[in-house]
Amino acid sequence: MEAGIPEDDPRNPATIADNVGDNVGDVAGMGADLFGSYVATVLATMVLGRETMSDDSFGGFAPILLPMLIAGTGIIFSMIGTLFVRINDNEGSSTSSVQNALNLGNWGSIVITAISSYFLVTYLLPEKMTLRGHEFTKMGVFGAIMVGLVVGTLMSIITEYYTAMGKRPVSSIVRQSSTGHATNIIGGLAVGMESTLLPILVLAGGIYGSYLCAGLYGVAIAAAGMMATTAMQLAIDAFGPIADNAGGIAEMSELPKEVREKTDILDAVGNTTAASGKGFAIASAALTALALFAAFVGIAGIDGIDIYRADVLAGLFVGGMIPFIFSSLAITAVGQAAMAMVEEVRRQFREIPGILEGKAQPEYEKCVAISTDASIRKMMLPGAITIISPILVGFIFGPEVLGGFLAGATVCGVLMGMFQNNAGGAWDNAKKSFEKGVDINGQTYYKGSEPHKASVTGDTVGDPFKDTSGPSMNILIKLMSIVSLVIAPTLAVLHKDKIEANRKAKLESLTKAYNATLSTAGAGLQPVVPGSPKEIKGHLNENGDFVYDTGTIQEIKLKGGKTITLGEGSRLFQLYNAVKQKDQALMDPNNWYTVENLYFETGSSDLKPGSDIQLNNLAEILNDYPDLKIKLGGYTDNTGNEENNQKLSNLRAQTAKLKLLELGISSDRVEAEGYGSRYPVCEANDTDECKAKNRRIDVRVLAL
Repeated sequence: MEAGIPEDDPRNPATIADNVGDNVGDVAGMGADLFGSYVATVLATMVLGRETMSDDSFGGFAPILLPMLIAGTGIIFSMIGTLFVRINDNEGSSTSSVQNALNLGNWGSIVITAISSYFLVTYLLPEKMTLRGHEFTKMGVFGAIMVGLVVGTLMSIITEYYTAMGKRPVSSIVRQSSTGHATNIIGGLAVGMESTLLPILVLAGGIYGSYLCAGLYGVAIAAAGMMATTAMQLAIDAFGPIADNAGGIAEMSELPKEVREKTDILDAVGNTTAASGKGFAIASAALTALALFAAFVGIAGIDGIDIYRADVLAGLFVGGMIPFIFSSLAITAVGQAAMAMVEEVRRQFREIPGILEGKAQPEYEKCVAISTDASIRKMMLPGAITIISPILVGFIFGPEVLGGFLAGATVCGVLMGMFQNNAGGAWDNAKKSFEKGVDINGQTYYKGSEPHKASVTGDTVGDPFKDTSGPSMNILIKLMSIVSLVIAPTLAVLHKDKIEANRKAKLESLTKAYNATLSTAGAGLQPVVPGSPKEIKGHLNENGDFVYDTGTIQEIKLKGGKTITLGEGSRLFQLYNAVKQKDQALMDPNNWYTVENLYFETGSSDLKPGSDIQLNNLAEILNDYPDLKIKLGGYTDNTGNEENNQKLSNLRAQTAKLKLLELGISSDRVEAEGYGSRYPVCEANDTDECKAKNRRIDVRVLAL
């Protein structure tokens, strides 16, 4: 603008750096980003597939094979989709015809992938599968894949609307350019903020819809379905910088005007396709981060993220701040590099005579070196923040606070990425609109006019938005989740005492609330009184625990393919047989079954090491029968006062429930209650052996 020459003019020393930057950012950078989401999504689905109980023809491996096959066939169908990208020579040159051709290729690959997914699902998967207590069908899996494909398609359509020339958002920025640089900036910011509404609703609907279809596996396979057409999405995204560079080469080569006009049309469409690719990338990053976040909660040994706790809420706010400070550093780095490049261009104009007259060649390599140096040096601090911040939060404050931190960073990162990508794309195409002339209030404005200069300012602001800060949000949220997942096992050990203390505090709070409910329930409403389960013979060991004689150990092969071992004389064995036969006698509220050889530390709700084998067996039975719901009853001996016994028995019942939840059983399938020293199986309660028999966890069936 200072020299009065076009940006792609060969006399501009920075024009080569501009072309190189387009390739590095929108081709190599976005390719690496999408590839990362692609691989992480497939692996996350495979991990969940490994946990899924599936009685299929592939030894239970069908849920693992499915995401790989969808990804592989998606590449082939993306290649086939390129055959649909055709423009009729009679249509004439216009952005709409080019955009429609690209859309046809994109939608073609999506439709073919959807059809092939149906045959893959019906061939590979059995009718019913179970993951962490949630039963789903193969048609539910296919539905989740369709949800993922629809989410990807809608994200592209919405992004295209907010960034394409001739649409309301870009046209509004063009109109506001007529009143100056400031109103252009205001218009672009407003469009970017507005553009987050529909994508977030689509993304939220996709997450919820895919979960309804097939649980957690559905969420993961939906992401895999959306990523199946990554090859086509990347090709469409790369179209932008290729068209931009073609225009730059045409300008530098001084080709005829009509050539530049055609490349300008391609370039305008390219800005939209690049923005669509970025919208697709941020959606895929969000779903990938969700899968990684769910894995982190399980591996870290926590029961969930309770934002009611002050430290977790604080972590949520700190995590929400990270994308903003990251964006600040990224945009600052671009600004400083741009300042250095402007100074270098001015120096060359000043010190190298004949550049503006076209008699001397600029030192293009100097500007390329400035960009290269800045891209490495200036991004060291943002990269360090991404890796170090979750490590510091996790090791200092524990996994629950880190979970809140990740939740805040993920939500704000997705919103920031969408806002910046779409605002930058809209600003860029608002500037491109002046190439052929735009009508504002009855007057036509072209390149070089005052409104065009205002749009150039907006485009200059939008470039770091859409090419640096916005796309980097994808990497930020994925990398922080991956780092957290890597350190999760260490955090589970390091903060074990804190995790247990928080769990006990939560259980005590639940106990108080439950007791308060009982006290106000009314004299006429009495809880169901459990009957004493049948006593099983055994002996007292040296630790003071009653060791049940459960008889000969039997190996039981469950429907899902897994095997458990139970004593043929144990109450749990009797429970399993009754459930298997759907014996309605199980529904008798007085019919309780003792979970044998389940021991707690003296006066504590902590399980003794190695005593939770029967809970593992109970969890497998629950997994095998997804409709089964149970209630756990906790009991103590008569040592101490009844109030403390009531509290301790309830804590122990809740601990047994939490163990089942950790093993993947849904919380709505397990109830837990403590009965103190009431209903002893050994009524005398006068010997150590008798008291040891009364310290127990019983289970009864609520629903078959």
